Amino acid sequence: MSSIKFNWYDNWKKYHLNCECGWKGELDDERCENHDGLMDFDCPNCKTILATILYPTLEESKQNWDKLDNSEKEHITRIEAFQKKFEEESLKSSDQLPDLHGNHFVFVWDSSLIEGKTVILFGEKTIWSEPTQYEGYERFVEILEILKAKYGDKLKDFIPTEASQMYLLGDRLNAGQIIEEARSKLIN
Repeated sequence: MSSIKFNWYDNWKKYHLNCECGWKGELDDERCENHDGLMDFDCPNCKTILATILYPTLEESKQNWDKLDNSEKEHITRIEAFQKKFEEESLKSSDQLPDLHGNHFVFVWDSSLIEGKTVILFGEKTIWSEPTQYEGYERFVEILEILKAKYGDKLKDFIPTEASQMYLLGDRLNAGQIIEEARSKLIN
C-alpha cells in the first residue's frame, strides 16, 4: 500500500486505513509525527508511513476561511500583518544602506525580542532595523549578501550576538553551520 496524501482541508481526520501488515484503524492526528511542511501517520505495528498531511498555505487557509475557528482566523490575520510589515520594513537593496568610512567593516546582527526587531550594528550605530523572523538564518545570509554588495572587500565579518541565537537558529539543527559557512567566505 502506498502512502495516502492529504491536503490540510481534505476530510482526513478519522480516515480508515489498512496496512499491508494487517493493521486496520483510523488516521488519528494525535498520533501523527510533525515535520517542517507536513505531518505523517505510520502504522503502529510495522511503522510504514500510511498517510501524509500537508500543512496549509496561507492561500489555502483563506480559501477555506469558513472551516477555520476564530483563533485560527486570528492567527492567519497576524501572519498576514507580519508579512506586510516585514515587506514594508525589510532590507532589499544595498542602496538602502548608509555610506561608511573606513577600510575594515565588522557588523553585528542583534535581535530584541521585546521590540521584535533585528538590528544591524556598525559599532554602536544601527545601520538597519527590521522585524525579527523566527529561524532567521536564511535572512542572515541574505543580509550578508546585501552587505557584501554595498561594502565589498571592506566587509570583514558579520557576527550574530548570543542574545539573537534563539530566533536566528530556531529549530533548524544545521542553521548555525549555514551561518558559519556564509561568514567564513568573508575571510580573505
